Amino acid sequence: MDKERKLIIAGNWKMNKTVAESLDLANGLVRELKDVTEVDIAICPPFTALAAVSEIVIDSNIRLGAQNMSQNGYGAHTGEIAAGMLKEFSAKYVILGHSERRQYQRESDELVAAKAKAAHEAGLKPIVCVGEQLEDRESGRTEEVVGSQIRGSLAGLTTDQMEGTVVAYEPVWAIGTGKTATTGQAQEVHAFIRNLLGEIFDEDTARHVRIQYGGSVKPGNARELMGQPDVDGALVGGASLDARNFSEIILNSICQTKHEIMSILIGILTTVLVLNCFFLVLLILIQLPKKESGSGLAFGGGAMDMALGAGAGNVLTQLTKVSASLFLLLCLVLAIIGNPGKTAATQVQAEVTDKVDDVLTGAAETPAPTTPEAATPSLTPEKPAETPAAPPEGGEKK
Repeated sequence: MDKERKLIIAGNWKMNKTVAESLDLANGLVRELKDVTEVDIAICPPFTALAAVSEIVIDSNIRLGAQNMSQNGYGAHTGEIAAGMLKEFSAKYVILGHSERRQYQRESDELVAAKAKAAHEAGLKPIVCVGEQLEDRESGRTEEVVGSQIRGSLAGLTTDQMEGTVVAYEPVWAIGTGKTATTGQAQEVHAFIRNLLGEIFDEDTARHVRIQYGGSVKPGNARELMGQPDVDGALVGGASLDARNFSEIILNSICQTKHEIMSILIGILTTVLVLNCFFLVLLILIQLPKKESGSGLAFGGGAMDMALGAGAGNVLTQLTKVSASLFLLLCLVLAIIGNPGKTAATQVQAEVTDKVDDVLTGAAETPAPTTPEAATPSLTPEKPAETPAAPPEGGEKK
C-alpha cells in the first residue's frame, strides 16, 4: 500500500538481554535487514547495552533508541538518564510513556509531556505511547482515555516538534488478557488519534505524524496491520527479541512492493507449473509405445527416451522435451524464491513467543503479595563482615 508516511518499526527489548546477548541480536538484525530501505528500523535495548549495540548499528540502516529518559538535564538526579547521555551513543529515538511505566512507575501525562519536550530539545525523536486498559475498552471509554492521554502527553509541543514525534497506540487490554485486537479496531483508534491531532495542531501536521501500533504484532499479522490507512508502523515487544521474527515482521510489512509482487509471481509460476504437468502427462500418454503397455512403461521407458532425446524427432517428441525442461526450470525457480518452510517455521516461532510474552505480562499485572517470611534468600552467601556493625541506638549488641 502506497503511503505518504514511511513506516517505522521499532523493537522494544524491555528488561531483557545481557550485553553479549544484545550484541548477538544486533549483529543478526544487521545481517537480515541490510537491504531494507522501505521502512525506518529502530531497536531499543536496555541502558546497559546501548554503548555496545551502538557500535554495531552505527553504519547500518538500523537506528538506536532508548526505553526511557529523564525530563531533567544533567544534575543531582540519582538513577536517571539525561537526553545528552543518550545522544552520546548516537541514539535517535526514545520511548516515552510506555504503558508499563504508566502503570508501574505511575508516570503521568504531564511527566511524559515534559520528557517529550526535553527529548526534542536534545535532538531526539520521542515515541509517545498511549492506550486504554481493559475496563476502559469494556465500558466504551477508549476515545475518552486515549484522547486525554494525547492531549496531556503532547502538551506544549510545537507543530514542527509534533511532526517529528511518533505516537504509539498500545491496546493494553489486549496484552495478557487472552483478548485480541483486530486490525479494524486498531485502524479505528489510529484514525481517531489522527483526527484529534488535526484538532489540536492542524490537518497538515496530523497528516505527517506517524502512528505505530503496539499490540502483539507478529509476522503473521504484520502485513494486514501495516495495510491499514492510518497504521504507520509497529512498536514490537516480545517478537523483537528474536532476529528472525523481527526481520520477518519488517519484511512482511512492506505491502504492495517486493513481497506483494513476489507473492503474485509465485502464484503465476505455480499455475503455469500445474498446467505444464497436465500437458506433459498428456503428451506421454499419447506417445505410449503400445496401448497395452500401460503408463508405467511410458514413464519408465519410452517417455524417458523421448524426454531425454532418444527416438524419433517428431513434433510430439519435441513438445515433450520442451515441456519436461520447463517443468524442471519451474521447480528450480519456485524452490529458490518460494522458501515456504522458513516462513511457516517463523510464524510458529512468532506465535509461541507472543503467547509466552502475553502470559508473562499478564502475570506481572497481578503481583503476588509479599511478606517478610516469603523473601527469597540470596543464592550467593555473603562473606562475614570483618568488623561487626555497630548496634542500633538503644539496642543490645548481638
